Amino acid sequence: MQRKVEFQNKKGEKIVGILHEPKEKTDKVMIIAHTFKGDKDYQPIIEAAAEFLSMNKIAVLRFDFAGCGESEGDYKDATISSEVEDLKAAIEFVEKLGYKKIGLIGFSMGATVSIIAYDSKIKTLVLWSPLLNPKIQYERYKKFEEELKISKFIVRERKIDKKKVRVGYNLFKEWGSLNMIPFIETVDCPVLSFIASEDKEVCNREENLKMFKFFPNPKNKLVIVEGVDHDYLDKEKAKKVILATRNWLRKWL
Repeated sequence: MQRKVEFQNKKGEKIVGILHEPKEKTDKVMIIAHTFKGDKDYQPIIEAAAEFLSMNKIAVLRFDFAGCGESEGDYKDATISSEVEDLKAAIEFVEKLGYKKIGLIGFSMGATVSIIAYDSKIKTLVLWSPLLNPKIQYERYKKFEEELKISKFIVRERKIDKKKVRVGYNLFKEWGSLNMIPFIETVDCPVLSFIASEDKEVCNREENLKMFKFFPNPKNKLVIVEGVDHDYLDKEKAKKVILATRNWLRKWL
């Protein structure tokens, strides 16, 4: 079963999500934090994982950050900090629904957001193609710095559906100044992370291997997914990631 749900973020903006509920009652839920420029429907792996996990007795909330998909707001105003507040609102929402065991799936910049939003109530983190060092994004967008300063945003095209998205100057500045290590070091729960071997830009393998070592829990696991891109568009490889995610959650959620 799945149903559309709505809740508000700290600014009072309407945040829209899809809640996938198992047939049997459960106290377990995973919240999916989507990618930079993405939404809850952008990469096929998001809905596929939500459906599969809900068939395996785990509820899933996939939602749109403010300015994305069906949620209110303008994406040019989005920052990592604002998305952290959106994710915290999502956590509060599922708590009010009665879910006790909560985990997060962070996808790309959604992983950055999930790490910062983490607190002791979160049982586990699963990171897909995580952006563990936002300075990588800062360097990629540095060529647009002057335009960003003047216009306060630039228009960029999404890779999969070619939709135009406005990326704001404040997000660019945050990428350049954010040190993730202190946040990573506070994540006490078990963490499962996937690195796509063909992800040459966002999820830099060497950088992520270095940063992953700062997660303190000895139960953490990092998986290199060979022959797949950042978005896991290969259906068979995506199925393997989803299955491995399910197996991890059976143990740690």
